[in-house]
Amino acid sequence: MTVWRPRTRRPLLQGGVSLVEVLAALAMIAVVAPALGRVWVLSMTLAGKSASEITAATLAENRLAEIVAAGDAAGLELSDTFDEPHQRYRWQCTRSPWSGDSRLVQIDVTVTWTDRGRPRQVIVSTLVEDTDG
Repeated sequence: MTVWRPRTRRPLLQGGVSLVEVLAALAMIAVVAPALGRVWVLSMTLAGKSASEITAATLAENRLAEIVAAGDAAGLELSDTFDEPHQRYRWQCTRSPWSGDSRLVQIDVTVTWTDRGRPRQVIVSTLVEDTDG
């Protein structure tokens, strides 16, 4: 005897992505991409500013160390620009009596530069013994 079996349809294997899923993913990307672009631009801008400030602080520290090592603290009013590749930075050194102790003078090195049309500056200071006093 032969047994009759009803044929059942097998479900098709789902091997791909539907059009609705692709459109949903594109819509999410369209919403998130502009915000990520703004974050990227902001982070690059801040990184550039940070690099400029680090460079200025390093230049100021080096110039101050040179001045103190040379013993040029007396009668000091110097300013100039740095050599290549830092010619956009300008430095100025000032000397003033320190109010805490009459035997000490304060030496300030100010490094200035322009960043996106705005003036910027870093000041590095130290105290040295007043050899004139």
